[in-house]
Amino acid sequence: MPIHQKTLNTCHAHQAAESTMFGRVIYPFSDVFCFFSYCFKDIDSIVTRLVEWIQTKSLEPSPVLPHLLIVLEFPVDSTSVQNHIDAEIDKRASLPLRHFFSAVTIQEALGVRPERKLKTILARIAQNMQSRRKRLCYAFSVKHLLHLFDVNFSSAQHQRDGFNSVKASRMDFPVSLDLSQYLQDYLSLITDAKDLVSFAGSTIAACLILDHYVPEMHLLRLSPDTAGIKLLSIDGGGVRGALSLEILRLLEEKVDLPIPIQEHFDFAYGISAGSVIVGALFINGWSVAKCATSFEAFAQVAFKPRRWALIPFDIFRKLVSILLSDAMYSPHNIETALREVFGGQKLQNASYAHATGAKIGIPAVSTSNDKVYLFTNYRHHNKAGLPGYLIPLDCDDVCVWEVYFPPYAIEGVGTFQDPGVFMNNPISFCVSEMRRLYPDLEVPDLIFNIGSGSSEKKPLERLGSSLMGRCIPRLARAYLNLIGGRRAWTDFIWSGCQRMTAKCRRLDVQFRDTEPALDDIEKIPLLRTAVQTDENIAIDIEESAQKLVAGLFYFELCSPPQGGSMIEGKILCVRKSPDPSLSAIIQRLRRLRATFLINNCQFRFRKEFGVDTTGNLRLHLAIPFTDKIAILVREGNSEPQHISGSPFNVDKLVSRQGLRAAFGTGAHKRAIQDASKNSRLPKRRRKVY
Repeated sequence: MPIHQKTLNTCHAHQAAESTMFGRVIYPFSDVFCFFSYCFKDIDSIVTRLVEWIQTKSLEPSPVLPHLLIVLEFPVDSTSVQNHIDAEIDKRASLPLRHFFSAVTIQEALGVRPERKLKTILARIAQNMQSRRKRLCYAFSVKHLLHLFDVNFSSAQHQRDGFNSVKASRMDFPVSLDLSQYLQDYLSLITDAKDLVSFAGSTIAACLILDHYVPEMHLLRLSPDTAGIKLLSIDGGGVRGALSLEILRLLEEKVDLPIPIQEHFDFAYGISAGSVIVGALFINGWSVAKCATSFEAFAQVAFKPRRWALIPFDIFRKLVSILLSDAMYSPHNIETALREVFGGQKLQNASYAHATGAKIGIPAVSTSNDKVYLFTNYRHHNKAGLPGYLIPLDCDDVCVWEVYFPPYAIEGVGTFQDPGVFMNNPISFCVSEMRRLYPDLEVPDLIFNIGSGSSEKKPLERLGSSLMGRCIPRLARAYLNLIGGRRAWTDFIWSGCQRMTAKCRRLDVQFRDTEPALDDIEKIPLLRTAVQTDENIAIDIEESAQKLVAGLFYFELCSPPQGGSMIEGKILCVRKSPDPSLSAIIQRLRRLRATFLINNCQFRFRKEFGVDTTGNLRLHLAIPFTDKIAILVREGNSEPQHISGSPFNVDKLVSRQGLRAAFGTGAHKRAIQDASKNSRLPKRRRKVY
C-alpha cells in the first residue's frame, strides 16, 4: 500500500473517531460550541466539519440544543459570513443548523482585551442555557453529569439512536419489560371516563413517580432487595392431600406467629391435589384450617369413581382406568368441585398471591403432544420456557379451575390434563423457574417439599405368585414408583449441588402399613392422625419452623465499604410496623432469649436497642471488614439458622441495594460514591442517608 494512501486512510479514521467523540459524547452535554476563525478559509473548514457531523448522524438532537458561537479573528462583515454559512449548509447538508443548535451567533473581532469580552459573552450564553435546562428539567448535578458522561462515553461506538439520558439514568434499575402490558391490562378494567382521570391516572402516577413506594400505601408487599427466596412444592396424592395440609397446619402452629403459613414462601408449586392446595392457600388466601375443611368437602364430590370402575384387584383397576380413560373420576364431578372452590378466579388476575408477592405455578400436560406446560400467576418474557416444559401462549384469561385434573379444552390455548399420571412432584419446575427469574441467585433460602405419604410395603405385594402377582404387578409397581413424589425428590437431591441440597427439606410421613388409596375418603381422619403421631415428622417440623422464623430477618449495608476496617450494617425484619405480627416476633425473640451470630460473634437481642422509634426492628452492626458475612439466629438452645439471604457477599449486597447507583435507589436513598475509585471526587467522609 502506498504511504500517502495509508496516511490518508488513517486520517479519515481519525476524523471519524473525532466526529463520534464530539458529536455523540460531548455534544449532548454542551451548552456552547465555540469555533475560532482567523481567515475566510477557516469558515469553510468550520462548515465542512458541521456538514460532516450532520451527514454522518454524529449529532443526535437532544431536548436542550447547544448554542453555536463562531468568533471571527479577522476583519469581515458578520452578516456576509452568516449568509455564506447558511447557503453552504443548505447546499451540502440534509438538515439546517436550527435542528441541532438553539442559536447561531457570529461574533466579529473582539478588539482590545478579547479574553474578557469572550468570557462575558460565554457567561451570558451559559446563563441562558442553564435557565433553559432548568425549565426543561435537564439541569444535572455534577455527580449526575459525570455519571451520564461516563455511560455515554463507554457506549458511544455502539449507539444507534443517540444518547438517551433517561435510559442511562435507569441502568441500575431498569423498567420492567412488562410495564406497558400491565398498564394496558389495568386501563382495560376502567370503564368510566371520569374514573380514568380521577382514579386510574392518580394510581398509576403514584406507582411511577420516582418508583414511589411508602410501606402500607399500596396493596402489594415488596420483598427486600437483599432477602432470599423460599420455595414450597406440594405433591399430588388424591385424598392424601389432607396429609399435606395437616403438615402445613402443624408447621404454622410450631412457628407460633400471627402470620399465615403461605406468607413465608415466595414460590409455590403443586401437582394434582397439591395444586388445589396451592390455589386455595395462595389464590384464595384461605387459612390452612379452612383449606382442610374445604378439601374434605372437595374430595367427597371430586373422587366419586365412575360406575364402570368395579373391576376387582384395586390397584390394577386404578392403573388401567388412569391409562385407558380420560380420567379415573367423572370430569363433571371434578369440575363442579373446582368451581365451588375457585369460582371464576383467573390465574393472572389480582389475588392474594399478588398482594403477598408470591409466584405460583401449576403444571399441566398437553393431550396433543404429551409435553408439560406451566400455568403461572406471573408473566413470562421468554415463552419458550426451559428444557423439560413449555409456557402456554395467550393464557392471561385462563381460570384457575380449568388447569386441574381431567382433560379440558381451554379456548385459544389448548387441551390439557392433570400431569399426575406422569409425575407427582413439581419440585423440578419450581426450582427451574426460580433460577430463570433470579439468575443471579445461587441458592434459595429454603426448599420445602410437602409429601402425601409413602410406604415401603406396596399393596401389590399381597397378590401372591399368580399371573396377577408376577408380570403385571411388577410393571405397575415400576410405573407407580417412577411417578412417585419421593422418587422425584431423591433424583432432585442427587442432581443438585451441595449448597442447594443443604437448603432442602422434605416433610413426609412413612406409613407403617400400605398406603391409603387415592380416593379413600374415609381414611382422611387417619391421615391426619398419622401426621400427628409420627415422631420423625415432628422433629422435621420443629427444625423447619425455626428456619421459617429465621427467614423473617434480612441484612442491609448502611453504606458501601470505603476501604476502612469496619463494615456498617443493620438487621431488619420483613414485617414492618404497624403489622400486628411484628410485636409478636419481637416478643418471641425476647422470650426465647434469641442471639444473632455474625461471623461467629454473638449479639443478643435486647428491646432497648433492637427497636427503633417507629416500632420497627433494627439492629445496627459494625463488622470487621470481610468479603462474606454469615448471619444466623439462635432461639434458646436450638441450632442456629441462617437469616434470609445469608451468607452474604458484600459486593453483591452493594449491587442489590444500589448503593453506588448515581441516581439513587427506589427508596430514595442517596448513592454513596466510593472516593477511592473516582479521583474526580474529594476523598472525604460523606454523610449516609
